[in-house]
Amino acid sequence: MISRRSIAIAVVLAIVLLLFSSYAAAGQSDWVTVANQNVQVNFPDDVVFTVEFTSTHPVENVTLTFRVIDREASRQEPATTELLGETITAEFVLKTRGGSSLFLPPGADLTYFWTFEDTDGNTVKTEPETFTYLDTRFEWESVSDGLISAYYFGPTETRAQTILETSVETLSRMGALLETELTRPVKVMIYNNPVQMQEALPFVSQTTTSGLATLGQAYSTEGVLLLMGFRSDIRGTTSHEVTHLLIAQAAEGPGIRIPDWLSEGLAEYGNLEPGFSYDQALLFSIREGRLLPITHMTNRPGTPEDVLLFYGQSRNIVKFMIDRYGSHNMAELFRVLKDGPGDIDDTLLEVYGFDRVGLDNRWRESIGLPPLPESQVDESVDATPTPRPTRVPLGFSTPTPAIAPSPRASELKGDISGDSSVDLNDLDILRGAYGARVGDPTYRADADLSGDQVVNYIDLAILGAAYSGP
Repeated sequence: MISRRSIAIAVVLAIVLLLFSSYAAAGQSDWVTVANQNVQVNFPDDVVFTVEFTSTHPVENVTLTFRVIDREASRQEPATTELLGETITAEFVLKTRGGSSLFLPPGADLTYFWTFEDTDGNTVKTEPETFTYLDTRFEWESVSDGLISAYYFGPTETRAQTILETSVETLSRMGALLETELTRPVKVMIYNNPVQMQEALPFVSQTTTSGLATLGQAYSTEGVLLLMGFRSDIRGTTSHEVTHLLIAQAAEGPGIRIPDWLSEGLAEYGNLEPGFSYDQALLFSIREGRLLPITHMTNRPGTPEDVLLFYGQSRNIVKFMIDRYGSHNMAELFRVLKDGPGDIDDTLLEVYGFDRVGLDNRWRESIGLPPLPESQVDESVDATPTPRPTRVPLGFSTPTPAIAPSPRASELKGDISGDSSVDLNDLDILRGAYGARVGDPTYRADADLSGDQVVNYIDLAILGAAYSGP
């Protein structure tokens, strides 16, 4: 009688033999011998794969199979062949820019192997090889900490170290909030100016003509961040993009769509050095009565003005969710999403007890605004999984905070200056104290309109609701 253990061993041996025969190295084949393999990167246009071999059988087809590591699908492409004496050279050119090409972010890892087929249908495959697709215009160096590596070129190691430390700090802070940890290596590719970085982005991300500049872009599947490194707010951009990687991991799964308001709002919540520009855009939109209904925020808008409002409003909605209902519920929201695919309204109902409209109304109430008008409650198009770059308007600079003189008390909510109106004077005072807590040198109790001992978006929203003019 044959034991179950013997059967199991036989099955394992059969699988091993099958795999070995399927992926036998060509050099060990009795009819194909590989002399040389090569990968040449012509950044940013294409990657040329070549293999030189000899064969004792007539070769019918040579194909290249490749896959970007961690992308689900692989591609198999026929190669062109050329006979030079007894040696056959096969080549495949992978277009990486424009048209129907496969876009690759610099830093992506690829694996590939060659398959040789003779006229009788016999095949031999080479062992899989792996290489990293890099921007060959520059000589890259790197600094690492755990799973994070920051790649840089030129005399910029100090800046790369800052970006690396910011990444580690963000992973710790936001990983605790989302109750997740980074489980795969990440490469942060640092460019020194917009012109250099522009060549590394897909055509759809080159937004100079629309008045926006790309500061960073996360490719969560490939584990790559592209950063424009030489800005004063690089810690903010870095922490924003690293948070995107954690968001993707926290809700990773087939068919899952995270609405942009949640993804970008949480990434801005993870921003270690947020600027004032988004909140200022939110303030004026509150004043003008043109807030975006959350049901219109599944996808990010396209115009520079609406982009600023979108980021400011998304960040404040997410902050409201965390402040009011706790970080654990935010982590639970992503756990439920990961078990999906599910509708965002159903997921919110399960975790919080209300849908998007309910969330929108609760947030509006928290800043002293009436509920969302019924005429604005409708659906937008579904979200797409396309990576979203972090952008700001070209030439836009965050206003420099200015400390105003101590104001007189006022009965009008939002009238910090005491001149019986809510205008730019009050905005300037609030701006000077923005982000300060009790005990900080720039904290002002009169700018703390909500009385929660910190001058933040809530005070800005209260001021915006009462804003009467310049």
